[in-house]
Amino acid sequence: MPRSAWLLLPLLLTVAVPNPAVGQSNLSEWVKLAEHARDLEHLQQANARLSGDVDALGTQVRELQLKLAEATKDAAALKDKVDWQDKRVADLSTYAGLLGAMIALLALIAAFAGFVSVKSLARRTAEDWLSQEAAKLRLQLAALEQQAEALRQRQADAHVDLDKTQQEVEEHRRALIRSVTEFSRLTAEQRDAVLQQAAAARAKPETAYTATDWIARASKAIAEGKLEVARELLDEALAAEGHADADRAQMMVMRGYVLGELGQGQDAIAVYDEIDHRFGAHSEPALLEHAAKAIVNKGIMLGRLGRPQEEIAVYEEADRRFAAHGDPAVLQQLAKALVNKGVTLNEVGRSQEEIAAYEEVERRFGARSEATLLAQVAKALVNKAITLGELGKPQEEIAVYDEVLERFGTRSEAVLLEEVARAFVNKGITLGQLDRPQEEIALYDEVLSRFGARGEAALLEQVARALVSKGSRLGRLDRLQEAIAVYDEVLGRFGAREEKPLQALVERARTSRAELLDAKD
Repeated sequence: MPRSAWLLLPLLLTVAVPNPAVGQSNLSEWVKLAEHARDLEHLQQANARLSGDVDALGTQVRELQLKLAEATKDAAALKDKVDWQDKRVADLSTYAGLLGAMIALLALIAAFAGFVSVKSLARRTAEDWLSQEAAKLRLQLAALEQQAEALRQRQADAHVDLDKTQQEVEEHRRALIRSVTEFSRLTAEQRDAVLQQAAAARAKPETAYTATDWIARASKAIAEGKLEVARELLDEALAAEGHADADRAQMMVMRGYVLGELGQGQDAIAVYDEIDHRFGAHSEPALLEHAAKAIVNKGIMLGRLGRPQEEIAVYEEADRRFAAHGDPAVLQQLAKALVNKGVTLNEVGRSQEEIAAYEEVERRFGARSEATLLAQVAKALVNKAITLGELGKPQEEIAVYDEVLERFGTRSEAVLLEEVARAFVNKGITLGQLDRPQEEIALYDEVLSRFGARGEAALLEQVARALVSKGSRLGRLDRLQEAIAVYDEVLGRFGAREEKPLQALVERARTSRAELLDAKD
């Protein structure tokens, strides 16, 4: 029913009902009914709208269900497609690996083919070049072979030279050790060689010692004044087997020397006689050298025992036996024998014969070039000068010293410089005796300047002599403070030295210094 009809209904009812009371009551009911009808209509309209909405939602749900079904199908299809793609990728990876291997193989084949091609081309080119340059190459190869051979020869020669040099160094070291005869007068080189070899020997057991080891250790003990130690070492060495004759002779000479220094002169002479008996008839120079040393040392020992005539006889025997020998080491012992003969002749008052002995040394060996022989010549000249001074011939004495200085003053060998230093000091003393003190002092200063920095005990002994003599001269000139300073220098330089000659000079300086101090007080 339209809404307007519902609104007109109460009016229609009022007109139709004649009874007002009844009409009023019915009208109220009808009004309510109309309101309910109107509400119902509203509800129906709302329901209709809701039904439409529900239908629309149902339609949307169905559409979504359809889309979901389609999406599910699409997802399944997509999964199948992905699985297929994965499989395809795996297949492609496999194919790619195979393809890479094939490419590498093809590249290798291509490279090999290229190499073969290039090699073939290079071979053909080289063959062509070699065929064109064969003669030139043969010449070059021949030259290279010659150069290679020369280099090989030079290398071989270098090895030979190196071996020779090493051998020479070793022989030189052994010679230095074995040349030790006056053990209180070792040169710096001899001392170093002895100390090095002795240190090396101490680092190994005695059962492994060589003769050189024994000699070095004994020489070191002798140089240090440890004579009992040296004797024990030499006894052990000589008791051992296997030594060469030259080594055994050297050790026997050393043993005789040690016994003599220990005051056992007769035992020393017995050792020297044994050496002469065992080795004196040999033709080998090294053995003859030791036999000659033994004879010379025997003469020295006879002189110490107060038997000068027997001593002179021994030196003359050495002259008869070795005068014609040409070996420098043997001749050195002969020259020493002649010099020692002159010294002994002086001691028995036979000065002219003494001078003749010195002049014989000069005549025989003065033109030699060996320093060891020239050292005996220089010693003979210095001794001759001393004897001339004792005979009251100071000018002749000075002239001989000057000859020594002129002939040997520029030499560098310690054995010669010792005699040069002696000549300087002795000439200074003689000038002092001639009342020429300034020249005297100048010579002492020259000795200090030239030899003060040397390490050889024999040279330092002459330096100490020069200083002590200078101090003595300054004291006599009443230059007491300067004299004391010189003696102080002697004490400072040599006070700690162990060599007996130096110790004696240090004691002289100490005594003279004390006397000057007392004189000042």
